[in-house]
Amino acid sequence: MRTHRSSRFLGIVTAALLALGLVAGCGGGSSKPTFNEADAKAQVKANWEAFFDPAKSEDDHVALIEGGETLRAAVKAAAKNPLAAKTKTTVTNVVVDPGHTTATVTYNIALNGTNVVDGGVGQAVYQDGKWKVSRDSFCGLANAGAPGTCPS
Repeated sequence: MRTHRSSRFLGIVTAALLALGLVAGCGGGSSKPTFNEADAKAQVKANWEAFFDPAKSEDDHVALIEGGETLRAAVKAAAKNPLAAKTKTTVTNVVVDPGHTTATVTYNIALNGTNVVDGGVGQAVYQDGKWKVSRDSFCGLANAGAPGTCPS
């Protein structure tokens, strides 16, 4: 009889340990993916430069700006500016905020190979799992080139 009690006790202990293991394995809460600053900076740089690339399509531009569809008309209007096709934007620095939801972007804009904006500062925002050019940054630049391009 003693063996029966021992194996019954062993069975209860094993079941309890398995249950604890399952609970521990589930984590008991939500887990956020680990933030990788180098990847975030690289995505901000790539997306910012792609947004201002005149060779990209309207849909590409809309996908890379905060509130994309709401600014489609402004993106289309800015692309019609004859100077837009002659510009190249280069990101020189990205600083991601501690909350990982915005980033400060330092950039240059060259017109026909000559910088017309040197050390400009704008913002990127993390929206829908992607780093995008902030609405305010785009509208500030678009309205400077053609007042009224962006809705207020």
